Amino acid sequence: MPYPAFYLNGWEALLIFMIGFLALLVEILVIPGFGLVGLAGILFMLFALYLALHAPGAVLAALALAILVAAVVLYWAWRRMEEKRLLNQLILTDNQESKAGYLAPDPSWQKLVGKSGLTLTPLRPAGKVEIAGQVVDVVSEGEYLPGGVKVTVIKVEGQRIVVRKEKPGP
Repeated sequence: MPYPAFYLNGWEALLIFMIGFLALLVEILVIPGFGLVGLAGILFMLFALYLALHAPGAVLAALALAILVAAVVLYWAWRRMEEKRLLNQLILTDNQESKAGYLAPDPSWQKLVGKSGLTLTPLRPAGKVEIAGQVVDVVSEGEYLPGGVKVTVIKVEGQRIVVRKEKPGP
């Protein structure tokens, strides 16, 4: 069988294959989706295989063998993970229940906006404040506030109650 006019040695074919592989990595890790870079990477890799094997039939046979081996290895790995219960370690199966300490935002916290309180602990920027006889965890706007300072609730964002130091009045 005559070689094509663009026949290259093994090093050039390996270099073209590596360029295609790097293009696929860029597509997977950097650019979301499947686009031009990924397609170019696949074409470069197929072209490198054609150059290395010198025959389209051999390239197709090598691809079919590679796909078959990959499928067998993936099936074997999946079965091993099931046997050793490794999938349960990779998948989050816990529920976030209130008895475990997870709390949904309390709608009554919205009523705290505009109310004043006294810091029980220093806010660095998080700490505890007593507001209307209730001790709540709060966050300052980012500044350090020592304990015993009067604060006002300025907003409530889900579980987060944000306070600001009250300005001294006349």
